[in-house]
Amino acid sequence: MSTIDTFTPVKAGGLAVALSALNPKNLLITGGAAAAIAQTGIAAGGQAIALAVFVLVGTLGPALPWVIDLVLGARSADLLASLRTWMVAHNSAIMSVPAARHRAQAGRRRDRRPLLTARCPDLIRRA
Repeated sequence: MSTIDTFTPVKAGGLAVALSALNPKNLLITGGAAAAIAQTGIAAGGQAIALAVFVLVGTLGPALPWVIDLVLGARSADLLASLRTWMVAHNSAIMSVPAARHRAQAGRRRDRRPLLTARCPDLIRRA
């Protein structure tokens, strides 16, 4: 971790892209988004734009500290340090919100069919 703290913004951005591209969860989510976009029937250019928007929106949160560092340079050190301190102090709350949302969504599903077929009954009829 101490080596990562010395990275320049460009190196940090490259590491972020590499780690997110190799993350199996991100690959599955992006593959699902690509499949959903492909089923819309819009032209290939529109599909590319839709996927680019999906990736952009998914990148906003993780890219924010990187953009702050690029824009503010040395002035960003205090801001990012205080943000990091706050996130470390409130890590359990930050991580519990997505987990609670996931549990709530799973609890609302009344049927026990797989999630994809429960939301997309057309897929069952086509098979």
